[in-house]
Amino acid sequence: MLKILCIIIVLLPSFSFAEEHWATGGWNCRHWGAIRLFEKPYKFATDLDPEGFLQNYGVWQDFDQHSVIIVWESGKREIIAKEGNKYYQQTAYSFGIASNIEEIKKTIKEKDE
Repeated sequence: MLKILCIIIVLLPSFSFAEEHWATGGWNCRHWGAIRLFEKPYKFATDLDPEGFLQNYGVWQDFDQHSVIIVWESGKREIIAKEGNKYYQQTAYSFGIASNIEEIKKTIKEKDE
């Protein structure tokens, strides 16, 4: 069931927009680095190693009020979801789910100007 949900999430474009871009900022989604979601001038993402070197880049969009999808240039997709005061992440490729759902922390909380 979760695999089907992920495929639907990855394949369907989002037509709903979150009131506030809670996802904007830095996330500790990597055991060896972090991802950063920016809002302006458009929604893009960077994947950085611990030294700050760029490993991947992509774009993100709102799926609904509580989750976003990141589509990386490498073809990998990541979902970040908010549930109450906790945040979760899962990785997927076109062939299916590539990771378990993991709790993550927001490392940079301010919105980008």
